[in-house]
Amino acid sequence: MACMDSTADSNGEGRRAAAFLAAFNDIEDHLREALNAKRSDSFKWMVGLAEKKHLISAPHAEQLRDYAELRNAISHGTYEGLTPIADPLASTVESIRAIRDLILDPPLALSVLGTHQVQKLAGNDALSDVLEFIDTTGISQFPVYDQGKFQGLLTTDQIARWFATHHGVLDGSGSPGGDGTPDFASATVADVMAGPRASGERRAIFLPRDVGAQETVDRLVEVDGEGHVPRAAVITEHGRPHQTPLRIVTASDLAELIRVLDA
Repeated sequence: MACMDSTADSNGEGRRAAAFLAAFNDIEDHLREALNAKRSDSFKWMVGLAEKKHLISAPHAEQLRDYAELRNAISHGTYEGLTPIADPLASTVESIRAIRDLILDPPLALSVLGTHQVQKLAGNDALSDVLEFIDTTGISQFPVYDQGKFQGLLTTDQIARWFATHHGVLDGSGSPGGDGTPDFASATVADVMAGPRASGERRAIFLPRDVGAQETVDRLVEVDGEGHVPRAAVITEHGRPHQTPLRIVTASDLAELIRVLDA
């Protein structure tokens, strides 16, 4: 990756180098404090830990490792007078400043996406009401609670699978085949939740109100031990399942979060 000119800008007199070093030092100082790192801990080590703690993205971590090499070249390279013989490209200075701003003032997921009224469901809610709500809002997944305890996500995929398994309910004639399946008029959320589902379909993660946009992205694409990613992230006050949901974050929100994080 090209990060610097081979000669200093005769008009800039090393000002790009100074701007680059200032931004680099801001990042280094902030990471050292945020991570409670020792003075002996290297910058690259801190970058790796910051990535694990969702403070920076993997692409930005890789850029910062490259910038550490550039910092060394500027700090320990050849100077003519007080001006470094190598000067960073203007685009490099712009990039490290953008990364610095993200690290020092990271956007929160809710500041990017905002809150919205989350439609919670209970097991005894009528399936017909849920379908009407899906039709009018386009929402495709809902948290289901039983006496304040989170039971899982109800998804449109699961509803479709339930109908495919019990298609006889559509004629409203009662329990098709005498298997005890309710007719459509009496079907409830609990009936669907008890039906067949794909592995990992109901999985949701819970995040606190102050969760960063970067951590939200990382957690939504994190694969569990069974090879599944979460269907959604439920943001509550302190990230606890029994608390009132403030926002449901799904894969459709990732593009907006990534756009803000793409320095």
